[in-house]
Amino acid sequence: AYRMLFAPEAKGAFDISKESETLRERYGRNEYGEAFLLARRLVEAGVRLVTLVWYYVCPKDGNVANVWDN
Repeated sequence: AYRMLFAPEAKGAFDISKESETLRERYGRNEYGEAFLLARRLVEAGVRLVTLVWYYVCPKDGNVANVWDN
């Protein structure tokens, strides 16, 4: 697992700052948009399965809402 995470391809995929400002804006500069951008980069680097979890805690009452795996 460590060998996979520290491989040059993985390090490159995790660096979303390499994307253009325009593309980063299109995905959204928030946790959700950046997670999808990272997922796309991981797939492009050869990862065969990527899971995203959207976990939102409502700031007003602290309840969990919109919990989805994508």
